[in-house]
Amino acid sequence: MQFFAFRDASGAEGLGLLSRDVRLDFARAYAAWQAIARGGEGPRVATLGEMLAAGLFTREHLAPVLAFIEEHNLARDLRLAGEIEFLPPVARPSKVLAMAKNYALHAREMDAEPPEEPLFFAKAPSAITAHQKEVVLPRWLNSAVHYEAELALVIGKRAKYVTPDAAMACVAGYTIANDVTARGMQKADKEAGHPWLRSKSFDTFCPLGPYLVPRDFIRDPHALSVACAVNGAERQSGNTRDMLFRIPDVVVAMSRCMTLEPGDVILTGTPEGVGPLAAGDLLETTVGSLGTLRNRVVAEK
Repeated sequence: MQFFAFRDASGAEGLGLLSRDVRLDFARAYAAWQAIARGGEGPRVATLGEMLAAGLFTREHLAPVLAFIEEHNLARDLRLAGEIEFLPPVARPSKVLAMAKNYALHAREMDAEPPEEPLFFAKAPSAITAHQKEVVLPRWLNSAVHYEAELALVIGKRAKYVTPDAAMACVAGYTIANDVTARGMQKADKEAGHPWLRSKSFDTFCPLGPYLVPRDFIRDPHALSVACAVNGAERQSGNTRDMLFRIPDVVVAMSRCMTLEPGDVILTGTPEGVGPLAAGDLLETTVGSLGTLRNRVVAEK
């Protein structure tokens, strides 16, 4: 059950659903269900952001809509024809937060010990880019740039001082991210005692997507493979079962420090095997059954 944001050939933005290998216009399907089954009652849904804000991204709310789509064969009638441009599943999050050293072997490959408590940092939301978009290496940057494949989660409701028992209910769904990092710059900033936000936040350094899968449709987010390939060669191969701090731990820790808002994105850390990218590389990031996020690396002109 994979939702996605898109722009069609006319330039109009929409909300799609990939179901049984068919891409359909979910916003139109939802409107048809709302008109026929609900008598027009309920919130308008045209974007993933609106679904999140309305609290509709759960099995309870989606199941009757999906049954309606099957009953009326809307996958055939509302199939998306022609080329589409993927957009980030979350367009304008208030925050992009990320876990540091959340896999022990990755911490050690970075010459660090695994942390004793959740350790996190931020990426600028403007770093987000979409599936099939380019990762752009700034022309002035004199630094190795590394890939980091990650499971990302999207917050579904406002959360502050969340308890462990309530943490998972704050998660709307899951997507794929790559925490692209200017590694040389990060290392130099750390050694100088400076913050290292800039090494994580260049434009396009947070590929995200292509799909957002509702939480209820992933049986166990702590049993998902996490892989990264560059030019078809596998560079990372891990599993979310090896995360030091699981999703409830992450949400609890972050919500102690700041209010998490619907649409906020959290990257959960990367397994070992990070390495360099170069202009011309094809970066492919795959997490379990969530799909594959593809991005071409280019040099800024």
